[in-house]
Amino acid sequence: APHPFDILHFLLGSWPLKMTCKAKGYRRKKHEELAYIVAEFGNNVMAHIELSWLSPGKTREVHVIGSNGSAKIDCLSQDLKVFQNNSFQDVYVKRNNTIEDELMHFIHCVQNNHVVNNSYINESNGFVGAHVVRLLEIARKSIEEERTESVDIK
Repeated sequence: APHPFDILHFLLGSWPLKMTCKAKGYRRKKHEELAYIVAEFGNNVMAHIELSWLSPGKTREVHVIGSNGSAKIDCLSQDLKVFQNNSFQDVYVKRNNTIEDELMHFIHCVQNNHVVNNSYINESNGFVGAHVVRLLEIARKSIEEERTESVDIK
């Protein structure tokens, strides 16, 4: 669940204002195996996150839908398709190993005593991670209280 929140923050540059989460456990009643999260942002932006331990195969996709078109990002194959006017175009994406890149950046910062600024791309100081954990806590509260929760992250 943390990755979609991180991706949304990267794409939108903001955190959700409200969240609603519904989840169920089917094979094991104690732990949720399927969850649907609706995150509401400013400017009439809404995100839907689907999480499942029950779906066959490993799927990591992001769909971005706007008024003039949409995009489908397959995070596993690192493929990007842009859809407009009933057709689509494949967009070249340089393949990378995200975890390796993050580790190399961290090592570089430590070796060079690099002080990281507050821009998102170089944010290695834990604020994004802390905010993501807070969103997970809010999603849990929404499940338990069966209601939409306001988000207070600045």
